[in-house]
Amino acid sequence: MDRQILERALIGFFVGGLMGFGVNFLFLLIFNQICNWTGREPVQITWSSGIPFALILGLSMAINMAHPPFGD
Repeated sequence: MDRQILERALIGFFVGGLMGFGVNFLFLLIFNQICNWTGREPVQITWSSGIPFALILGLSMAINMAHPPFGD
């Protein structure tokens, strides 16, 4: 049983981390487009700018995958 919980938590962490990077990249693209329309300087998109959001989403997904809030 503990091995299943660990596997589900790792899968949740990786999937949440990838989602975090993707969502951060998408929002920065939209923000940079708005900056171009308003005449401001766009923000540089780097891989390190997505780490905090990816960690937050990864940890929250790992917790929810290990201990689902709703049962069957």
